[in-house]
Amino acid sequence: MPLIRDAKTLSHKAICSLRLAMSTFNSYDDEGRVCSVLLHLQHGCEMLLKSVLVQKKVKVFDDKSGKSIGFDKCLNLCRQDHGLAETEAGIMRAIDALRDAEQHWFAKIEEDVLYLHTRA
Repeated sequence: MPLIRDAKTLSHKAICSLRLAMSTFNSYDDEGRVCSVLLHLQHGCEMLLKSVLVQKKVKVFDDKSGKSIGFDKCLNLCRQDHGLAETEAGIMRAIDALRDAEQHWFAKIEEDVLYLHTRA
């Protein structure tokens, strides 16, 4: 199915973020590596979800705030109405939670845990 323009733009952003996550994961520079990987993974997931919603003609902007809907709302809409499996949603939730912990507090994420979530 050909993607409509905005869905194509969002999916391109998702792919760019996922590629950056992979490059950062494999980087020799360890400074800020975990946080950066998780930021890019979470952003890639959110852009993929929004791409699906836009393609299905679901509004992704809140009329009152003028801002796009958040990660959780996107995830729930895709889960309820657009075929996102619970296992896929669970991985995305875990990445979002790890990103939040790493970015907003002190978190020690072991390399094998980061690898598994990045691979998923």
